[in-house]
Amino acid sequence: MRFFINKGICKRKYNGNVSVRQKDGIVTLRIPNYDEVTKEQQYVEFIIPHIEESMLKTDLWIYNLVLEEITENRIVFSEKYDSCTGEIYALIRSTEFVPDDVYIPKEKSKDVKVIRRIRFVDDECDLGDFLSNVYFIKIKLDRKEKLPVYLTYEDSKNLWKAIVFARNAEGVWIANTEIKPEKNYDGKYISLSELM
Repeated sequence: MRFFINKGICKRKYNGNVSVRQKDGIVTLRIPNYDEVTKEQQYVEFIIPHIEESMLKTDLWIYNLVLEEITENRIVFSEKYDSCTGEIYALIRSTEFVPDDVYIPKEKSKDVKVIRRIRFVDDECDLGDFLSNVYFIKIKLDRKEKLPVYLTYEDSKNLWKAIVFARNAEGVWIANTEIKPEKNYDGKYISLSELM
């Protein structure tokens, strides 16, 4: 299976929220998860083989992985050859706006499963603290199908920038960042949080 990580995951890493460790060809991506009841943050770890920390500065495709284990605080991938299937995993975070969120077309909600939403306290010098959203999702598309995933803000009415996932006629997955302005006054697009 394929795994896509957008570059927003490690953006603003300087404030100590998201951390990356690398050892023996395996990267551990640690993302804090804020508990609104206890006001504490526990880390959720993504264990990913065959990547380098420097690769996380751009949108990244990782091939031939299987989801080996998923617990409350650990998501472990292992290397295994897998032919091109109609499903991928993706780890998505919007860093374009504050407070951030991710939207998809409501009619495509059957094609996306939110496996986990991770929220952590982030900050912007002009706006103060806010909860940032990281979504770990599974996307399923048929050949010649597309899914725009909008990187936007909470309660968004104007959508602008999207990662467009697509499968071509041969079944190959593609992800391109595109400017695709859309209005969301009629609820045609929904937050991934509504799929939980």
